[in-house]
Formats: sequence, C-alpha cells, structure tokens
Amino acid sequence: MDTSRVRNPMFRWMLPKRMIQHEPSQWLEDALSRFDKRWHKNSENTTRTEIDLILLDVLNATPEIILLDDLNDTPETIGCWGEVELSWIDGPTILTGHCDYVLSYGKLTEKTDISSILVCGQVNCKDAPKNIWLIVAYCGIVHKARIALGEYDKFVHGFMTDGDTWEFVCIDNASQVWTIKVSTLRKAMTWLRHILYSAQRASTPVAANPIASKSNMRKKKLKNFNLVVERFRTKDGVHEDEVKPSFTSDTSKCDQSKNDLKHFKVVLERLRDRNDAYESEDSLVDSEDSLYDSEIAESHKQ
Repeated sequence: MDTSRVRNPMFRWMLPKRMIQHEPSQWLEDALSRFDKRWHKNSENTTRTEIDLILLDVLNATPEIILLDDLNDTPETIGCWGEVELSWIDGPTILTGHCDYVLSYGKLTEKTDISSILVCGQVNCKDAPKNIWLIVAYCGIVHKARIALGEYDKFVHGFMTDGDTWEFVCIDNASQVWTIKVSTLRKAMTWLRHILYSAQRASTPVAANPIASKSNMRKKKLKNFNLVVERFRTKDGVHEDEVKPSFTSDTSKCDQSKNDLKHFKVVLERLRDRNDAYESEDSLVDSEDSLYDSEIAESHKQ
C-alpha cells in the first residue's frame, strides 16, 4: 500500500462540496450530557460508551440502500460489532489483532465475511499515545481481502478516536491511504456519515458493479484470512498479548503446530509520523468532489 499520504499536510482527504453537516439528535445531546456528568474517559471501556452513542446516532441517520439483485430482497442493515479479530497470513508472516469496532453487513460468522466489512474503528483512552498505523493495518487487512477476491470496489474506511479527536482513514482502489483529523463532534459525525454512505453505496447492487451483497458474498471462498467475533471480552483469563491488538510473526510451521508462536514487534519506525503538528480541522473546506466520488466516476468511464 502507498502510505505516503498518511498525516501528510500536502495530501488532504476532503469532504465533497455538497456534503451536509450532520447535526446530533436531541437524544444524543441528552445522552452525552448525562455521560459527561458520570463517566470519566480514563480507560478504553468508558470511552467506548461515548463512541457507542455517537455511532448509534449516525447509523440511525444513514439511509439504508435497497439491494436489487433479488426482487424479494429487503434493505440490509449495517450492524456494529466489537472486538473483532482480523488476521492475514502471507507465508511465514501472520498479522492479527482485535479491532474495537467493525461496521458491516451480515452476521460476521464466516471467514468470507471479512471482505464485506465497511468500516473499522479503534478507540484510545484520553491522552493515550495514538498509533495511526494500527487502524491503517486493520483497514489494510480488509483491503487485501477484497483484492484477493477480485472485488471491483476495494475502498475501506476506518477511524481512530479518544472521544475528543478523531482521525479517519481511507484506502482507495489504487491502495493509496488517505487520512484526515478533526476535533469537534459535528465534524466527526459528518465524516462518519459520509464514509458510511459512501461505503454502503459502493457495496450494494445499486452501484454499477456491486461487490458485497448478502447473496453473492457467501458464494466466495477466501483463503489466508481469518475473522473471529467476540461480543464480550475481559482481561480475566486472557493472555496479556491478547488484551490489546498485536501483530505476530510465525517463523516455522513446527512452532505453530506446538502453539509456540514467537512474537515480534512490527517495525513501524519506517512509517513513523511525518508531521506531528499536522492539524486538519481547517481542511474541511469544500472540494469539487470527494476522493471517493471521483474514483467511482473514473471507474465507470472505463
């Protein structure tokens, strides 16, 4: 993947010109007001409560797109899943980790479901170090799954947040990674609504070349990828390496058969942040077209 645009002030991912700013519902404003009085965002668990509320409000405001590959089809609902393990195997190399949030169609119970994931999300507690490469890696696993299946649409979206600052990630059809950072609730929710609508529109038969409807996704087999869904997860009885997503490498099949995998740190220094001063609230300026819309339009011309 081309990561040269990640946190690069020279390349900014912008909203489309006609994008309407999302307004939080009264229900959300009341809920967040109560949350702020009682909850302290000193851990990922309490922070996730706030993100749960925000995602529910955005999902409720995102219209469902009706599938057209079967006259008897009904609109598929985007669901939210927590603690989803995403894995990718390439020879002796294994990348695996638990993604805090996954927005997707379907039940996420089969390996083939990994390529139907629309959005990946990662939560950090307030003031914790922000590792943008973690969410880029999760989105990259889904992106590679779509490539492996020969999908027309390979766009994958993601977000990383501590509840105050949000960073959004997009991997396009050319495997270029784009990012944007915002730090107000309305801007964050506007971006969430935009990526959900964009991902949903491209992944249903409404699009000229649909890729992820319920009926055709289950017909395809996906090798070298794994997906595990856990609804509830605690630290009790869990190995410390499993508490937070980690990336591992297996150097021999013999070790793997003995469940004696050796863990190595992925060297991310070569992908280190290029500009910590990167701020992008002012980059929410109107653009003639979004990155996503221009890519789809170009593909349709061909």
